Amino acid sequence: MKIGLENLTKVFPGKGRKNKNKEVVAVDDFNFTIPDGKLVGLLGPSGCGKSTTLNMISGLLKPTSGKIFFGDKDVTNLPPEERGVGMVFQNYALYPHMTVADNIQFPLENLKGDQKLSDQQMKERVEEAAKLVKIDELLDRKPGELSGGQQQRVAIARALVKLPRVLLLDEPLSNLDARLRLQTREEIRRIQQETGITTVFVTHDQDEAMSISDLIVVMKDGEVQQIDSPQKVYDDPANQFVAQFLGIPPINLFDGRVADGKLWIGDDPVLEVEDVPDQEVVVGVRPEGFILAHDGHLKDEMVRTEVTGRDISIVSRNLASRNPLVRSILSSDDLHRIKEGEANFDLKPHKVFLFDEQTGKRLRGKLKPLHHGHPEAENIDALVDGVEDQIELDLLTQAENR
Repeated sequence: MKIGLENLTKVFPGKGRKNKNKEVVAVDDFNFTIPDGKLVGLLGPSGCGKSTTLNMISGLLKPTSGKIFFGDKDVTNLPPEERGVGMVFQNYALYPHMTVADNIQFPLENLKGDQKLSDQQMKERVEEAAKLVKIDELLDRKPGELSGGQQQRVAIARALVKLPRVLLLDEPLSNLDARLRLQTREEIRRIQQETGITTVFVTHDQDEAMSISDLIVVMKDGEVQQIDSPQKVYDDPANQFVAQFLGIPPINLFDGRVADGKLWIGDDPVLEVEDVPDQEVVVGVRPEGFILAHDGHLKDEMVRTEVTGRDISIVSRNLASRNPLVRSILSSDDLHRIKEGEANFDLKPHKVFLFDEQTGKRLRGKLKPLHHGHPEAENIDALVDGVEDQIELDLLTQAENR
């Protein structure tokens, strides 16, 4: 079931005597079609409008303007119980005096008319939903006897038991510890793929959204900032906000400038630039975008190194940095090349983004390494292609020798 949102807007009136005339625009002119059978993550900070959007899709909130379509049907004024949605809230909202089976069955007992089920049919539906979320051995227990992750599975089973056309999840993992969150989000993805139900997943956790979503909608102050696949949003952010919001560790930001065809960070020329006029810019560099080089163009002051096994983090300072510290991620193979007191880098052009200093909009010029830069920075794609060509040639030679 595809979901169409057309010019969807929600405005809340101001509260209190001083603010009664100050309206709050929670969602502003949202246009998007959620593809049938996909899992879409609504991602953004608190107050960005993602839960408000979800509540309008469910029917719990009525839009101020705009329309909502399920398939080709306009459901904007349809009550929640007639939309065929299943919803899982941050608070599991389980009845403590009822067993797991009774909690899951509860939505079925309210069905009327042609949808009404017999006791046996309800029992079968409950068992099917419980098996899907792997709690079929817990049906006789009560919520107080379950772990947080098990309670979340009960809430999901209760939403699925109605065989909804759309599944809506509002911060469903925020009450779980880190390990349970990882396990449960993997289960949510498995369930969604097995059922093929169109699913909307609201979260402020970019790691959750990146790991299980087919598409991510990044929101800020009620407005959509970018809609794309998770990797595309990370690799090709539309603006500075998106670049900052996605990424662990977060992107490094520097005060920079474009002058005479070069990108400068402080007093250091770091890359060549095409198609961007001379101006002051904000430079974003992903932590994995640094290449350690003793003659690197970006000169930093070393603070410390952090070894995590597979990777090394170099923590350094740069006067042009907008953050107190600069964090770069390198391979552990570079450990022996680190010198005390200095941290000089070349930059990978595809990991560097330029933003307008005033608006934060992306400046889409072409970035290239300076001619005497590190070879990895000069042509990473060519290096990869060369390795792949050599592997292919070796395989062909081996086949001919056989």
